[in-house]
Amino acid sequence: MKQTLNKLVAPALAAAALASAAPAALAWPDKTITLVVPTVAGGGNDAMARTIAQKLGRLLGQTIIIDNRAGANGSIASEFVARAAPDGHTLMFGYVATHAMNPALQKLRYDPVADFEPVGLVGYSPTLMVGNAAAPIKDVKDLVAQLQAKPDKYTYASAGNGTAPHYAAELFKLNAGVVMLGVPYKGSAPAVSDTIGGQTQLMFPSLFTSMPHVKSGKLKALAVAGPKRSALLPDVPTLKEAGVDGVAEADGQTIRLWAQDHAGWLTMDAVATLR
Repeated sequence: MKQTLNKLVAPALAAAALASAAPAALAWPDKTITLVVPTVAGGGNDAMARTIAQKLGRLLGQTIIIDNRAGANGSIASEFVARAAPDGHTLMFGYVATHAMNPALQKLRYDPVADFEPVGLVGYSPTLMVGNAAAPIKDVKDLVAQLQAKPDKYTYASAGNGTAPHYAAELFKLNAGVVMLGVPYKGSAPAVSDTIGGQTQLMFPSLFTSMPHVKSGKLKALAVAGPKRSALLPDVPTLKEAGVDGVAEADGQTIRLWAQDHAGWLTMDAVATLR
């Protein structure tokens, strides 16, 4: 798990090293940096953000605090950051929901393009279809057969309506021709917890979020919702290999650091000049 985390955060730390080499005249950062996370504490995004904040703070010589602002599928956090002072001291741990899905699902009070400047790519985590370890599900083929024989036999958990796990589950239902009841939670952490506990039987979390529980045997990895298998779980097939095509569109989450537009020198263009 430590190696996985290092692979995910290495690009962000490289960007931080470049940032720390910025001309002294820019005087950044000259105060505490707030890293806004648009999900609840305890989930995969939160864990990555806290790891990055700890190492980034040492590189920059400045305190970085985590501000969890969950709600509205990340829109609350996004609006907060968009309206913050554009001085590079308020960053956001953005992901697929905040800058890709929300514009199609909500009437936003922020512009995901005009109001933000990308700072750097943090990492990517594929989506994994997992099941409760005690659920009588052998594999994806067996799951589909059971659900076709008895619709709504199983329920799936999501991190909330309109989130990536919700989208992946609905794509699975559509392409497999099955029916399952969805239970939306306020974030991935409680959704994973209830899937482990058996209150729900299935979920489509990111590999980063689910990997520790798969390794410990608390969750059963059924398939990767993507075009290829994961090197970390080489024996777990893709959904296409398991007989359900059309779910690769929900493949994974790309995590990026964002700052407000015109946030001083803290932009991709400026970072590029330091290379």
